[in-house]
Amino acid sequence: MRLFIDPDRKEITAYALSYCAALTYAGMGRKDQAFEWLEKARIGRDASFPFLPYDPRFDPLKGDPRFKTLANSLKKGGSL
Repeated sequence: MRLFIDPDRKEITAYALSYCAALTYAGMGRKDQAFEWLEKARIGRDASFPFLPYDPRFDPLKGDPRFKTLANSLKKGGSL
């Protein structure tokens, strides 16, 4: 993970996508950081972001209201 994401910084390297960073944090159980990166994926129009509602790797986040807000943003053309 540290090759792509420094957990003490809010940046990623050119080799990682925001969606991938969100997956990493979700897998670690760090929901707040996962949602931060999902928001960056939405704003940056990450090519993987449209798969968010269907990606089972984000199942642990689906009960959080922030997930529904992000998923609903796809219905509105990607913006909140």
